[in-house]
Amino acid sequence: MEAVDDRVRPLQPDELPATVDAVARAFADDPMFRVVFPGGSRRRHRQLRRLFTPMFRHAMHHAGAFTTEDYAGGALLLPPAGQRFHLSDMVRAGLVWVPLRIGPAAFRRFSSIQTTFDRVREQVVQARPCATLLAGGVIPQHRGRGLGRALMQARLDVADRLGLPTYLETVVPGNVELFRKFGFETRRRASVHLASTAKTLPLWAMLREPGGLEPRR
Repeated sequence: MEAVDDRVRPLQPDELPATVDAVARAFADDPMFRVVFPGGSRRRHRQLRRLFTPMFRHAMHHAGAFTTEDYAGGALLLPPAGQRFHLSDMVRAGLVWVPLRIGPAAFRRFSSIQTTFDRVREQVVQARPCATLLAGGVIPQHRGRGLGRALMQARLDVADRLGLPTYLETVVPGNVELFRKFGFETRRRASVHLASTAKTLPLWAMLREPGGLEPRR
Protein backbone atom coordinates (compact mmCIF):
# COMPACT_ATOMS: atom_id res chain seq x y z
CA MET A 1 0.00 0.00 0.00
CA GLU A 2 1.28 3.46 -0.83
CA ALA A 3 1.66 6.17 1.79
CA VAL A 4 -1.53 8.13 2.44
CA ASP A 5 -1.70 11.31 0.35
CA ASP A 6 -2.94 14.07 2.64
CA ARG A 7 -4.27 16.01 -0.34
CA VAL A 8 -7.23 13.60 -0.43
CA ARG A 9 -9.73 13.22 2.41
CA PRO A 10 -13.22 11.85 3.07
CA LEU A 11 -15.90 14.25 1.88
CA GLN A 12 -17.77 16.26 4.52
CA PRO A 13 -21.33 17.60 4.00
CA ASP A 14 -20.27 21.25 3.73
CA GLU A 15 -17.78 20.30 1.00
CA LEU A 16 -20.39 18.65 -1.21
CA PRO A 17 -21.26 21.57 -3.54
CA ALA A 18 -17.64 22.48 -4.37
CA THR A 19 -16.62 18.87 -4.89
CA VAL A 20 -19.59 18.05 -7.11
CA ASP A 21 -18.90 21.18 -9.14
CA ALA A 22 -15.33 20.00 -9.77
CA VAL A 23 -16.36 16.48 -10.77
CA ALA A 24 -19.05 17.85 -13.10
CA ARG A 25 -16.38 20.00 -14.77
CA ALA A 26 -14.08 16.97 -15.02
CA PHE A 27 -16.77 15.01 -16.90
CA ALA A 28 -17.87 17.85 -19.18
CA ASP A 29 -16.29 16.22 -22.24
CA ASP A 30 -16.91 12.58 -21.30
CA PRO A 31 -18.19 10.81 -24.44
CA MET A 32 -21.04 9.11 -22.61
CA PHE A 33 -22.31 12.24 -20.91
CA ARG A 34 -22.12 14.22 -24.14
CA VAL A 35 -24.85 11.84 -25.36
CA VAL A 36 -26.84 11.78 -22.12
CA PHE A 37 -26.75 15.58 -21.88
CA PRO A 38 -26.48 16.99 -25.42
CA GLY A 39 -26.14 20.69 -25.99
CA GLY A 40 -23.70 23.25 -24.69
CA SER A 41 -21.10 22.66 -22.00
CA ARG A 42 -22.76 25.01 -19.50
CA ARG A 43 -26.04 23.14 -19.68
CA ARG A 44 -24.21 19.81 -19.41
CA HIS A 45 -22.37 21.06 -16.35
CA ARG A 46 -25.66 21.94 -14.65
CA GLN A 47 -27.15 18.56 -15.50
CA LEU A 48 -24.08 16.71 -14.24
CA ARG A 49 -24.30 18.59 -10.94
CA ARG A 50 -27.92 17.49 -10.60
CA LEU A 51 -26.93 13.88 -11.29
CA PHE A 52 -23.77 13.74 -9.18
CA THR A 53 -25.05 15.56 -6.08
CA PRO A 54 -27.33 12.74 -4.84
CA MET A 55 -24.75 10.13 -5.90
CA PHE A 56 -22.08 11.79 -3.74
CA ARG A 57 -24.55 12.26 -0.89
CA HIS A 58 -25.41 8.56 -1.00
CA ALA A 59 -21.74 7.49 -1.12
CA MET A 60 -20.91 9.89 1.72
CA HIS A 61 -23.43 8.06 3.92
CA HIS A 62 -21.44 4.87 3.26
CA ALA A 63 -18.02 6.50 3.81
CA GLY A 64 -17.19 6.21 0.12
CA ALA A 65 -16.96 9.83 -1.06
CA PHE A 66 -13.66 11.69 -1.33
CA THR A 67 -12.52 15.22 -2.11
CA THR A 68 -9.17 16.91 -2.67
CA GLU A 69 -7.37 19.99 -1.50
CA ASP A 70 -8.73 23.14 -3.11
CA TYR A 71 -11.72 21.05 -4.27
CA ALA A 72 -9.93 20.21 -7.49
CA GLY A 73 -11.68 16.85 -7.84
CA GLY A 74 -13.58 14.06 -6.16
CA ALA A 75 -14.41 10.39 -6.43
CA LEU A 76 -16.89 7.74 -5.28
CA LEU A 77 -16.71 4.19 -4.00
CA LEU A 78 -19.71 2.09 -3.04
CA PRO A 79 -19.16 -0.86 -0.67
CA PRO A 80 -21.69 -3.70 -0.89
CA ALA A 81 -24.05 -2.04 1.59
CA GLY A 82 -24.13 1.10 -0.56
CA GLN A 83 -25.14 -0.89 -3.63
CA ARG A 84 -28.48 -1.89 -2.09
CA PHE A 85 -30.68 1.09 -2.83
CA HIS A 86 -33.48 0.98 -0.28
CA LEU A 87 -36.21 3.56 -0.65
CA SER A 88 -35.18 5.33 2.55
CA ASP A 89 -31.61 5.64 1.23
CA MET A 90 -32.82 7.02 -2.08
CA VAL A 91 -35.07 9.58 -0.40
CA ARG A 92 -32.33 10.68 2.00
CA ALA A 93 -29.78 11.14 -0.78
CA GLY A 94 -32.24 12.67 -3.23
CA LEU A 95 -31.82 9.90 -5.80
CA VAL A 96 -35.59 9.56 -6.17
CA TRP A 97 -35.74 13.05 -7.66
CA VAL A 98 -33.05 12.52 -10.31
CA PRO A 99 -35.57 11.83 -13.17
CA LEU A 100 -37.23 15.18 -12.47
CA ARG A 101 -34.00 17.06 -11.85
CA ILE A 102 -32.29 16.04 -15.10
CA GLY A 103 -35.47 15.69 -17.15
CA PRO A 104 -37.27 12.60 -18.50
CA ALA A 105 -35.45 12.49 -21.87
CA ALA A 106 -32.00 12.65 -20.29
CA PHE A 107 -33.04 10.12 -17.66
CA ARG A 108 -34.17 7.68 -20.37
CA ARG A 109 -30.82 8.02 -22.13
CA PHE A 110 -28.92 7.55 -18.87
CA SER A 111 -31.06 4.56 -17.83
CA SER A 112 -30.57 2.88 -21.20
CA ILE A 113 -26.79 3.08 -20.82
CA GLN A 114 -26.94 2.07 -17.17
CA THR A 115 -28.91 -1.06 -18.10
CA THR A 116 -25.94 -2.24 -20.18
CA PHE A 117 -23.54 -1.38 -17.36
CA ASP A 118 -25.62 -3.33 -14.85
CA ARG A 119 -25.86 -6.38 -17.12
CA VAL A 120 -22.13 -6.50 -17.74
CA ARG A 121 -21.33 -5.92 -14.08
CA GLU A 122 -23.55 -8.84 -13.08
CA GLN A 123 -21.75 -11.08 -15.58
CA VAL A 124 -18.36 -10.12 -14.16
CA VAL A 125 -19.10 -9.94 -10.45
CA GLN A 126 -21.91 -12.51 -10.27
CA ALA A 127 -22.87 -12.97 -6.61
CA ARG A 128 -19.48 -11.95 -5.25
CA PRO A 129 -19.48 -8.95 -2.87
CA CYS A 130 -17.26 -6.18 -4.18
CA ALA A 131 -16.58 -2.48 -3.97
CA THR A 132 -17.62 -0.48 -7.01
CA LEU A 133 -15.86 2.65 -8.22
CA LEU A 134 -18.05 5.35 -9.73
CA ALA A 135 -17.47 8.93 -10.85
CA GLY A 136 -13.98 10.16 -10.15
CA GLY A 137 -12.21 13.06 -11.78
CA VAL A 138 -10.06 16.17 -11.51
CA ILE A 139 -10.73 19.46 -13.28
CA PRO A 140 -8.45 19.99 -16.30
CA GLN A 141 -6.31 22.80 -14.88
CA HIS A 142 -5.32 20.64 -11.89
CA ARG A 143 -4.43 17.50 -13.83
CA GLY A 144 -0.85 16.32 -13.89
CA ARG A 145 -0.36 16.82 -10.14
CA GLY A 146 -1.13 13.23 -9.15
CA LEU A 147 -4.54 14.03 -7.66
CA GLY A 148 -6.35 11.49 -9.82
CA ARG A 149 -3.87 8.86 -8.73
CA ALA A 150 -4.35 9.85 -5.09
CA LEU A 151 -8.16 9.65 -5.41
CA MET A 152 -7.87 6.19 -6.90
CA GLN A 153 -5.48 5.00 -4.19
CA ALA A 154 -7.72 6.33 -1.40
CA ARG A 155 -10.63 4.25 -2.71
CA LEU A 156 -8.52 1.15 -3.24
CA ASP A 157 -7.22 1.43 0.31
CA VAL A 158 -10.82 1.29 1.56
CA ALA A 159 -11.56 -1.80 -0.54
CA ASP A 160 -8.35 -3.48 0.62
CA ARG A 161 -9.16 -2.83 4.28
CA LEU A 162 -12.53 -4.47 3.70
CA GLY A 163 -10.89 -7.38 1.86
CA LEU A 164 -13.04 -6.76 -1.21
CA PRO A 165 -12.34 -6.95 -4.93
CA THR A 166 -12.93 -3.66 -6.73
CA TYR A 167 -15.00 -3.27 -9.90
CA LEU A 168 -15.14 -0.44 -12.41
CA GLU A 169 -16.12 0.15 -16.00
CA THR A 170 -14.93 2.68 -18.55
CA VAL A 171 -15.90 3.74 -22.06
CA VAL A 172 -12.67 5.70 -22.56
CA PRO A 173 -9.96 3.58 -24.24
CA GLY A 174 -7.16 5.68 -22.79
CA ASN A 175 -8.24 4.79 -19.25
CA VAL A 176 -7.70 1.06 -19.67
CA GLU A 177 -3.91 1.04 -19.36
CA LEU A 178 -4.10 3.56 -16.53
CA PHE A 179 -6.37 1.27 -14.52
CA ARG A 180 -4.13 -1.71 -15.26
CA LYS A 181 -1.35 0.12 -13.44
CA PHE A 182 -3.49 -0.13 -10.30
CA GLY A 183 -3.96 -3.88 -10.65
CA PHE A 184 -7.24 -3.95 -12.60
CA GLU A 185 -7.74 -6.58 -15.27
CA THR A 186 -10.25 -6.48 -18.10
CA ARG A 187 -12.84 -9.17 -17.46
CA ARG A 188 -15.32 -8.37 -20.20
CA ARG A 189 -15.67 -6.21 -23.31
CA ALA A 190 -19.03 -4.98 -24.57
CA SER A 191 -20.62 -2.24 -26.65
CA VAL A 192 -22.89 0.44 -25.24
CA HIS A 193 -25.64 1.43 -27.67
CA LEU A 194 -26.50 5.06 -27.13
CA ALA A 195 -30.22 5.67 -27.09
CA SER A 196 -31.66 7.97 -29.76
CA THR A 197 -28.40 7.87 -31.75
CA ALA A 198 -26.72 5.42 -34.10
CA LYS A 199 -23.55 5.55 -32.02
CA THR A 200 -21.98 2.90 -29.84
CA LEU A 201 -19.20 3.17 -27.28
CA PRO A 202 -16.78 0.41 -26.29
CA LEU A 203 -17.07 -0.76 -22.69
CA TRP A 204 -14.33 -2.31 -20.58
CA ALA A 205 -15.42 -4.03 -17.36
CA MET A 206 -12.44 -4.36 -15.03
CA LEU A 207 -11.81 -6.06 -11.71
CA ARG A 208 -9.02 -5.79 -9.15
CA GLU A 209 -8.48 -8.44 -6.50
CA PRO A 210 -7.99 -7.39 -2.86
CA GLY A 211 -4.48 -6.12 -2.34
CA GLY A 212 -4.01 -5.85 -6.10
CA LEU A 213 -0.70 -4.76 -7.47
CA GLU A 214 1.31 -1.82 -6.27
CA PRO A 215 0.63 1.04 -8.72
CA ARG A 216 3.21 1.12 -11.51
CA ARG A 217 4.87 4.43 -12.31
